[in-house]
Amino acid sequence: MKIFLRCFWGFFGLCVLSLPAEANVDFTDPEMVTAAIFEAARTGDDSELAALCDPEGENDGDTRKYICEMTASSEGWGEYVNYFAKGQVSGSAVISANTAKVPFLFGPNGTQKETMNLIRRGEKWYLLSF
Repeated sequence: MKIFLRCFWGFFGLCVLSLPAEANVDFTDPEMVTAAIFEAARTGDDSELAALCDPEGENDGDTRKYICEMTASSEGWGEYVNYFAKGQVSGSAVISANTAKVPFLFGPNGTQKETMNLIRRGEKWYLLSF
């Protein structure tokens, strides 16, 4: 989770720690969590990517590096957009206990098949691996 330190200087210097705004992603639906990856690439809005990963840190390195740690100012942002902007969820989530598998298409032409694995923490779903 990103925490921001904002400082205002005037007569008295003041610094405030703040958390990012609550995510607009529907974390109760594994398909919507997966779809947020593609929406970020299409819109250029990276503000919700970090919130998509498992808060307990069990997600794999690829998911962490190529999705959850990705920002528009990252060196790999252009490649991220190239691979995910034409992506889409391509089927219904298969849910088993606290895990879900969501089929999706991605890649430069939006035709490469893959499956996103998610984990439920409480009532929310988070990316685990793909």
